[in-house]
Amino acid sequence: ASRVPDSFLPGPRSHVPPLLFLRPRSGRPPSHPTTTFLLCPRPARSILKKQETAARTSRCSTSSEEEARVMERRRAAWAAVLVAVAACAALPAKTTANKIKVNWLPNTNYSGWEQEHGPFYKGDWLVFYYTAGQADVVEVNESGYNRCDASNAIYNYSKGRSFAFELNETKTYYFICSFGYCPGGMRLAIKSQK
Repeated sequence: ASRVPDSFLPGPRSHVPPLLFLRPRSGRPPSHPTTTFLLCPRPARSILKKQETAARTSRCSTSSEEEARVMERRRAAWAAVLVAVAACAALPAKTTANKIKVNWLPNTNYSGWEQEHGPFYKGDWLVFYYTAGQADVVEVNESGYNRCDASNAIYNYSKGRSFAFELNETKTYYFICSFGYCPGGMRLAIKSQK
């Protein structure tokens, strides 16, 4: 029997071309079985390349689709981060309370003091420094502030040499000195904000 050359062995089982019989040119079948053989050539290289390319393309399209999904997830994650940062930026900043020193001195006009040292916020502290026996700090309402009248005082602070007052509400606070220095300008209106 004739041996079939290796180059004519079948290729991958997934693609086997039709079987071919070799016949002499005369068109008659060969007379001896050794001269007749079954020819199953390997698939042509172009067919293999097409199959490999198709397989790669399908893998690539799958991988491209996966990459697109991954990129979309990354974009969504970055968008979420940006939204979170924007939300945090929109929130009011948490600040620590400021302690503002007020040198509470007789014969001093405090009419521009708030503009110079403000703005003031809820939670800030005013620390009044004064000489005991020469001045006091009296919290009054707006009417008492305008008239320099301490008779309806909300609070009167005259002990010691300093007093710390917390601005614990968002409103305007009014302070005067009841020792007679208020008409000369020793009064202070502080507007507290959120």
